[in-house]
Amino acid sequence: MWTDEQLRVLIDSRKDYNEKYYDLVGNGKRNFWKQVSTKINLQFGTSYSGAHCMEKFESLKRDHKRMKDYIDGKDKGKKTKNVSKYDRLREQNIARRNQSPPPPYEESSGSISQPQL
Repeated sequence: MWTDEQLRVLIDSRKDYNEKYYDLVGNGKRNFWKQVSTKINLQFGTSYSGAHCMEKFESLKRDHKRMKDYIDGKDKGKKTKNVSKYDRLREQNIARRNQSPPPPYEESSGSISQPQL
């Protein structure tokens, strides 16, 4: 079971190497994930493989996209863990989208004032 701290190292490792990651060819990506797994294993005393790290990262990306789509009210969105928290955000986003746009800013004597709420 992955802990929040392990996931943070996984995500940060991939994020910090993002630009170079897409240029990796051959065994480069496999070696990258092997290095990430070694870092996590040394830091947390775990025994994840490079394949485990890659699969977990891809799973996080997929779940993030599905939940984002769900919150945004898109048809392809699906519920994942922490459903009640995301249900509340989804309902707020849908309600916000369905509201009429805010009134425009009004200019008066060279200054811009915000609309009254």
